[in-house]
Amino acid sequence: MRTCFLVRLALFALFLSSISAGMAQASLPIYTDNLVNGFQDWSWASHDLANTSPANSGIYSISVSDGAWTALSFYHADFNATPYTNLTFWAHGGTSGGQQLQVYVQYGPGGTYGTTVTLPSTLTAGTWKQYKITLSALGVANRSDVNRFTIQLTSSGTTDTFYVDDIALTAAKAPALVHLNVDANATTGTLTFTTPATSASGAGSYAINGSGLTANNGNYTFAQAAGNATALSILPLVTPAFAARA
Repeated sequence: MRTCFLVRLALFALFLSSISAGMAQASLPIYTDNLVNGFQDWSWASHDLANTSPANSGIYSISVSDGAWTALSFYHADFNATPYTNLTFWAHGGTSGGQQLQVYVQYGPGGTYGTTVTLPSTLTAGTWKQYKITLSALGVANRSDVNRFTIQLTSSGTTDTFYVDDIALTAAKAPALVHLNVDANATTGTLTFTTPATSASGAGSYAINGSGLTANNGNYTFAQAAGNATALSILPLVTPAFAARA
């Protein structure tokens, strides 16, 4: 039976390859002048998502005018939080300040609570301040089923009107790019690749093995990659069928 060769490119262990850094995901805004990216308003506080002043950026912020234990709360269908590291937002204490906020995140079909984090200080009157809380601290790092973020006013401070703006999840940083330099004098010999397959071999998978290099001064260790054992595939030759002409 005639056969044809299909060489499948594989990673050979004798190949020194550079490691490229992965692209970091973009941050995920939750509120920027309005709710974005599919987030829904599930708050239970008297609030305005289109408050005009003060605003940290853009033209709107969220104003909250209610009592202790009311909250801003934003829901999204379960999503993977693995690409993100922090929940960030800006808060303004209004004319009086002194409000004490806490934050928690929920996940899963039952709305399981993560860890509640109380902000390290009360809000400051007349001033915007950014708060950054790690998803690890909130108990939801690397979860694939995060669905709700809540910013709640506690009874440990004042209950006067305050403002929130620019709520987002910040993306994890891309890993550092690694550069590999190979010294041309570090090895002796000529790199070659061989296979036990021949033109008479039947269909199947065959090895492609590298050899021929010797490391000088013990600087390198060479080993065959596991994929080399089946790097060459020989497929049966398919003969097309032709219909008989009438």
